[in-house]
Amino acid sequence: MAGDLLDNRGRGDVRWSWPPIHPEGRKFGAIAVVVSLIFLLGLDWEIVGWPLLLLSLGVFAFFRDPERVVPQDERLIVSPADGLVSLIAEVEPPSELVVDDGSGHAGLQPGKVTRISIFMSVFDVHINRSPIAGTVRRVIYIPGSFVDAGLDKASEENERQHVLIER
Repeated sequence: MAGDLLDNRGRGDVRWSWPPIHPEGRKFGAIAVVVSLIFLLGLDWEIVGWPLLLLSLGVFAFFRDPERVVPQDERLIVSPADGLVSLIAEVEPPSELVVDDGSGHAGLQPGKVTRISIFMSVFDVHINRSPIAGTVRRVIYIPGSFVDAGLDKASEENERQHVLIER
């Protein structure tokens, strides 16, 4: 029903809770805790141990995956990420999404498309979600550099993944 609010698990009981930590982030957070405990308890270096323990909390916070509440209306496009819209530009679509990949599903038509770039700082949730409901037709991973995300060339040179969704 249009206008209903559901959390990202499709439930109607929207309420706050401690955000779960992405499984990949649990590993990094656990390593950071162990290292800080070695400095605190094993070496008795509190001047290093306490800041590392705070850093461990930051690692867990970076990998949090909070529930999101989104309007349920098929006409809407919802932001796929937290952060700041840094660029809106008309560009040619990535060639990987235009060419026939042999899957039987047509790619994008050649011609300009609108690119919306979102900059995520270390304080933003680094989980990307689908901006629309639909069927995923292509997922293309492109290895690349790790150029400062604030630069225009980051969209072309950085590691990225393209997802083609058919509505």
